[in-house]
Amino acid sequence: IRDSVASRGLGDVYKRQNLYEANLQGANFEKSNFTSANLTRAKFNSSSLIEANFTNSNLTEADFTGANITTLHSTLPDDTWV
Repeated sequence: IRDSVASRGLGDVYKRQNLYEANLQGANFEKSNFTSANLTRAKFNSSSLIEANFTNSNLTEADFTGANITTLHSTLPDDTWV
């Protein structure tokens, strides 16, 4: 049985996933947008973030120890960042 609505690709499925905690240590992000993610806690230790956007994010705790951050956009309170 096929869905009545045509598939728009796997991206639609992943956008609906609830990811509450992520360990993203050592990852490289370029022009990443975390604005609509249901991510609440994340570790970006030793990661590289170039133009990361956390505006209107659900993030409540983020650890950037040792991370290389070029540009970070955020509307989150200062106590969010560890």
